[in-house]
Amino acid sequence: MLKGRLTSLRPLERSDLPRFIDGMNAEEVMWHLGPHLPISDREAEAWLERVSTNEDSKIFAICDRDGKMVGELALDRIHHRNRSAELVIAIFDEPDWNRGYGTDALRTLLRFLFEQMSFHRVQLLVHEDNERAIHVYEKLGFVREGRLRDENFRGGRYTASLVMAVLADEFRPDD
Repeated sequence: MLKGRLTSLRPLERSDLPRFIDGMNAEEVMWHLGPHLPISDREAEAWLERVSTNEDSKIFAICDRDGKMVGELALDRIHHRNRSAELVIAIFDEPDWNRGYGTDALRTLLRFLFEQMSFHRVQLLVHEDNERAIHVYEKLGFVREGRLRDENFRGGRYTASLVMAVLADEFRPDD
């Protein structure tokens, strides 16, 4: 388990799937992460089985101080030789937004990756209109590296995604 100031990160377990499914199927989460079709219990179980046995992926439950799961944080495309990975984060419920959980969870994971695992680079994609997330990423040292034009069709129109990344020497753990 990785412990931050406000959150802890632990591997996602089968017993977390009902909370995970509810969170990922929330309209606002689907809007920012996809959008994607709602996830069924069977699909979530199969997905967790695939991720759990894949050395190139790792998924964490984000828990508050009381141990309540408030979101998920996934590492994908882990490349050990390049010491790099891609991440995705979601805080599930609106009452848990703007409480620092996402920032703390990211800071905790990045500190572990850069300081303990000697990672060099972590990247992500974010919808260009997700200003709250972009602010958090930039606060932690992420830099905008590119723009994927018309990558998403949401709300009846195409929107772009930003490619953002942070290198070990750019990470700002204490902002």
